[in-house]
Amino acid sequence: MLTTAGAHDLADIRRLADRIAAEAPQGVRLPDVPDAAHLLPLEHPTPVTTALLTFLP
Repeated sequence: MLTTAGAHDLADIRRLADRIAAEAPQGVRLPDVPDAAHLLPLEHPTPVTTALLTFLP
């Protein structure tokens, strides 16, 4: 499972992304996306798309 968060997301959301990545089988936690909050695909589609294409088989 791939998780990430925006650097301006609430701290609880970033901690939840950490926990999901730690507990999910094959969990991966990407670095927070700078200058983004909770709508990563809308705010910064390029890094999100790049991460997905790299992660997916």
